[in-house]
Parts: sequence; C-alpha cells; structure tokens
Amino acid sequence: MITLVSVAALGIPIVALLTKHQKEMAQMFAQQHHVQSANNPETAQMREEVRLLREQLNQQSIILDDIWSHSKNLQERVSENG
Repeated sequence: MITLVSVAALGIPIVALLTKHQKEMAQMFAQQHHVQSANNPETAQMREEVRLLREQLNQQSIILDDIWSHSKNLQERVSENG
C-alpha cells in the first residue's frame, strides 16, 4: 500500500512535467512551421493563385445568378403570353 502511494506521489509530477514539455514542443513546432511558410515564396505564390481563383469563382457565380434570373423572367413572360 505504501509503495502504491509513493509511486503515485512521484508519478504525478513526472506526468505534469512531460505534459508541459510536450505542450512547449508543440507550440515551438507550430511557430517554426508558421515562420517557414511565411518566408517561402512558393507559399506566397499559391496564396495569390487561390485568391485569384476565389475571385473568378465569385464572378462566375454572379454571372450564373444573372443568367438564372433572366431565364426565370423569360419563362414567366412566355407563360403570360402563352
């Protein structure tokens, strides 16, 4: 019984230290990854390409909405005259 209590008493601080170390390492890795991706010209180029693709997608969505709206209006006018 005494050994179980002593193992638990020693184990809790060890687990706490390991957990703290793991958290610090994860934060350090995330910071390094962020710095590396920010300094990478390929990343900047890909971000620009994504921005342009989003812009094109938005423009095409607006055009498709306009086409749909005109088509609906035309169908209504044909129905009224028919």
